[in-house]
Amino acid sequence: MQELSRWEGSEFVIKAVNYSVCPARTGIPRPRCYNNLRDDVLMLAFVNVACDIGETYRWVQLAEASLTVEGITYSSLSAKAKNVECEGPKK
Repeated sequence: MQELSRWEGSEFVIKAVNYSVCPARTGIPRPRCYNNLRDDVLMLAFVNVACDIGETYRWVQLAEASLTVEGITYSSLSAKAKNVECEGPKK
């Protein structure tokens, strides 16, 4: 699960949530799935939201992940906050 929130006034407001699964490659946008560790990564998943081009926003991304190996499930939660200027769609 990936969740993208934006700082608005005095609170963070959830703007988008995406659920991605590998190896099924489900989720929009679709995740990148790797069969073996690639730079310590098994899956790259994404969450996108529209914004006003040229405006700078304070974003927080939360990512919850779980991995099941031989019947044992491992899970983690990570968060990253960053000020980002909206660039618009890539051409």
